[in-house]
Amino acid sequence: MNLSAELFQDHLQTSFFIPVQAEEKLELTLNAIQIRPEDKSPYHQFSLFFLCSGELQLQQGSYLLQHSSLPDMQLFLVPVANSGQTYTYQASFTIEKSQLG
Repeated sequence: MNLSAELFQDHLQTSFFIPVQAEEKLELTLNAIQIRPEDKSPYHQFSLFFLCSGELQLQQGSYLLQHSSLPDMQLFLVPVANSGQTYTYQASFTIEKSQLG
């Protein structure tokens, strides 16, 4: 699976899940995709922003994310905002354009 901003475009405002215990999963919603302007750089750079409601705040780190129509993927998430009971997490990518196929 080639990761790119386009891969995630059709999945905006949909749920991703992180398994946290045997039968329990934490739900995150893909809220935004930010694409860095494509200049003469050999890299495709973008960030995904996920929203999560609840009492559990994830620490910065790698997590297995699951989606109903995408393969499972390991993403490095960074908490970037906390507005009461809603947390925002960012996953950033820098991928060589030659790797996109």
